[in-house]
Amino acid sequence: MAAREARMQQIAVLKEMDAKGPFVSLVMGVVVLKDVVVIVLFALNMELVPMMVSQDSAAFGLIHVLLPLLSVGVSITAGLLGGYLMSLALQFQLHSMIVAAVMAAGLNGGVPPAVLLARCKQLVVLLLSTAVFSITRSLEAEPLLACVTAGMVLANRRPSGAGTDLTHEELTALINSIMRFTNVAFFGLAGASLKLAAIADSVWVALVVVLARLAAIVSGSWLGCRFGGVKQELHAQCFWMSMITQAGVAMGLARIAGTAFSGWGPAFQTVMMAIIMVNMLTGPPFFRAALIKVGEARAHFLPSHGILKVHDNSAHSTPT
Repeated sequence: MAAREARMQQIAVLKEMDAKGPFVSLVMGVVVLKDVVVIVLFALNMELVPMMVSQDSAAFGLIHVLLPLLSVGVSITAGLLGGYLMSLALQFQLHSMIVAAVMAAGLNGGVPPAVLLARCKQLVVLLLSTAVFSITRSLEAEPLLACVTAGMVLANRRPSGAGTDLTHEELTALINSIMRFTNVAFFGLAGASLKLAAIADSVWVALVVVLARLAAIVSGSWLGCRFGGVKQELHAQCFWMSMITQAGVAMGLARIAGTAFSGWGPAFQTVMMAIIMVNMLTGPPFFRAALIKVGEARAHFLPSHGILKVHDNSAHSTPT
């Protein structure tokens, strides 16, 4: 959980700074890869920990290792099938068929066809993703891993000859339009589970973990850049600054752990929430500073920031 970054916060910083370049590509590539690895490891831990702390932990054997792997395999399979079905539904214009039926029956209520079509696309993705989540949960597998896999398939599958398939930008805009509804429930539940008095009591523990995590990020980033073939020294020096921030998914993982383990889960969730809040506040400024330092924050060098104006004045000044 400590290895998880807040990709949406990082994307927000990138948009704010209009950042593009090799450093940004390196950071986002690592973040996407870590997303998959962290969720797979979290799914394995959620299966292994109950077995290890149960009364029958003395009988822990090979079968107890294979069962979590089977659960992860079921989750990935469900996600692959769900993403494929969502891709087919959008490819064969299922939403257009729904709109045509609604318009023919006169049930659109004055809503323009274009607006109705967009809402039907949202409905198709929302219903199918909810089905993937519910089916995976009923199989006692890991629904979060299944949904991540489904999204990966949906975003990257490009059937041959499918001229009506959504582009990556259209799909991103479609999912973002749904997120405002799901975020209300998600962050509302996350906020309701916070106990401010308990967070205040655990703040010192959280600060120790934050510092330990920061030290691990700095050393891990240095080792990764050194042995990973990062040629630009400045990129290697600033890479750790892009890995600090945490937010939504880390909160979700903490909440899952808090509800899954009735004994120590709530206390663990409280400490993790305090840690995430500190990283959420400190991460974006560090990432912004890294982008400026490597010279890929294009918005920072606009005339409104005074940088170009200084250069212009120095270029046109006459020597005394």
